[in-house]
Amino acid sequence: MSVIAKRCLKCRITYGKNRNECPTCRGTLQNVTQDVNEQKDKELSKSFLLRYLVIPLILLLIGAIISPFVQRHINPSHPLEDVLSDGFERMSDGFEMILEGFVATQTIPSLEEMIQDMNLEHLLDLDIVEIAMMAEEGSAEAQFLLGHKYYEGNRILQDYYQASIWFRKSAEQGHALAMFHLGWMYRHGLGVSINLDEAAVLYRNAAELDLAEAQYNLGIMYFVGVSLPRDRTQTVVWWRKAAEKGHIRSQYSVGMMYWLGDGVLHNPYQAVIWVRKSAEQGYMAAQFLLGHAWYGNQGYYLESKRLYRKAAEQGHSIAQFMMGRYYFLGLAGSQSYTQAAAWFRKAAEQGDADSQLGLGLLYEEGRGVPQNYLQAIFWYSRAAEQDFVLAEEKLEYLIGLSRDGG
Repeated sequence: MSVIAKRCLKCRITYGKNRNECPTCRGTLQNVTQDVNEQKDKELSKSFLLRYLVIPLILLLIGAIISPFVQRHINPSHPLEDVLSDGFERMSDGFEMILEGFVATQTIPSLEEMIQDMNLEHLLDLDIVEIAMMAEEGSAEAQFLLGHKYYEGNRILQDYYQASIWFRKSAEQGHALAMFHLGWMYRHGLGVSINLDEAAVLYRNAAELDLAEAQYNLGIMYFVGVSLPRDRTQTVVWWRKAAEKGHIRSQYSVGMMYWLGDGVLHNPYQAVIWVRKSAEQGYMAAQFLLGHAWYGNQGYYLESKRLYRKAAEQGHSIAQFMMGRYYFLGLAGSQSYTQAAAWFRKAAEQGDADSQLGLGLLYEEGRGVPQNYLQAIFWYSRAAEQDFVLAEEKLEYLIGLSRDGG
């Protein structure tokens, strides 16, 4: 037992253990004792509560308060992905239509682009006569290049049939680009009869030789279900192979598939990562998609505008309209009716009804362009032809005004 305090028997007041006399009544103080083990238990109990309950709760509270700040300003990757995936969510109803339309409008990439991928740039400097001689001597590379010149009509009369002959000679020697091009010709009936089965075989052969363009197109055949069974899992497998090589259309497509959860588990973060990879390489569709995802998120208008501009400068009509909208409304501190008119005109000339209406409004009110009712009527008419109700109303008003001599 140990003395922990002293208590006055008369006053019932407790004092420190070092006092011998009650200062109030001068009475004798009695020792107050406690079992040492009991005292230690109480101290341990307090220590346990402090260490394992109170302190963790305080830390959790502090973490909850500062976590958003830390995420946004110290490690911004997740908040940005969240913002973009939120933007994707707003657009998701049309994603499948966007992807299907995108797949349906593919064109064969340029020779320079594919040759660069295969490290065959030295062939571009060869004279057509040299290429033909080398092709006759059996060079697979020259046979492919001669076939491509016939295909494009480059320094030689365009002849798809001759192109198919030289592509076949090269493909029989295992040339991946020739296999892909011959497959493309069978797919579209250029110089040969359409044969989708043959196209699929050639695409697969080239894809297995690691040609990204063939992998991408083989994925398309699985996506659409042409010749091959409709298999979205196989679509993602082949698109992913091409995407990992930096193939920008595959990166964009893989991102869309991750968002849709089509052929792969739905994963918004992977969707954003792949679409961003494609956008960073300059792919117009990806730049527009990201710009649209950023749009409407407070604090990200500048990034949205930057991406819209990149797509707009490549001729994306909706991105051009959005650039006009930015300048018209003064979003991100950039109001300019002159710039709005310039961007609306670019999109309007491509048939975008919203831009035609916007340009008509600017001409009607003389903002950014000289006031001109005839030009306003012209652009309202173009938009009205697309059943744009507001344009029809504006057109009716201006025509009525001109009739009344206003």
